[in-house]
Amino acid sequence: MSAAVSEAFSVAISASALPALFPTASRFGAMAVAYNVAVSLFGGTTPLIRQTLIAATGNALTPAFYIMLFAALGLIALLAMRETAKRPLLGSVPTVETPAEAAALVERQETDPLIDTSTMPLPVRRA
Repeated sequence: MSAAVSEAFSVAISASALPALFPTASRFGAMAVAYNVAVSLFGGTTPLIRQTLIAATGNALTPAFYIMLFAALGLIALLAMRETAKRPLLGSVPTVETPAEAAALVERQETDPLIDTSTMPLPVRRA
């Protein structure tokens, strides 16, 4: 049960965090490589490392410290990530529904802190 709950936390944030890390042009490939390498390295080697830690220390709780170490590293990575709420994803242009919204967006693009035109795939013309 506890493994399912911890996995649910991991999967829940992966769906929103991974797309925000990679530019639009390479997002799917980069997400696939990053996710699968991480799962194979840590998921595939965990039983071996767990047994090695127990054999080396004689303490059956050592694997818990291993998990806590990587949880702390994950927290550090989380705190270092750039917030992407209300911003276009890296390599994407802002999405609008109407021509009026587009005009308003263009007017404020230089002063809006949520819009970074240097990450957009289209050149921005300066007036």
